[in-house]
Amino acid sequence: MEPALGNRYLSVQVRNCGPRAAAVPAQPTVTVRDDSGNVVAVQWDWRPPRAGLTVRPGHDRWLRLHWHTSGRCDRGGTSLEIAIGPAKERLEDCLQLGGLSEVTGQPTTADGTWGLAP
Repeated sequence: MEPALGNRYLSVQVRNCGPRAAAVPAQPTVTVRDDSGNVVAVQWDWRPPRAGLTVRPGHDRWLRLHWHTSGRCDRGGTSLEIAIGPAKERLEDCLQLGGLSEVTGQPTTADGTWGLAP
């Protein structure tokens, strides 16, 4: 789908570079913050809910996040923090995630899919 339709996607590849299989949580922790560092409430709809996963050495799992834009950079989050077990990553940008939609006036919606094999 085109970003102009209000859809935003982010894919994260998680690779096990260690010598042993690694257990990872059933669901990542995703935190959205505004430019002042305050947490922005986002209700994530995780699809499908899963039990914990195991990633074999040298193998990958994927996390896909999707949200409908709030329509403006000054609404919602500017920082997205993802934690999968002990691994953490942070993205800073005009995310347009969280807050109210410019078009509908309703809270933006978000969903995530975790554990996808490549």
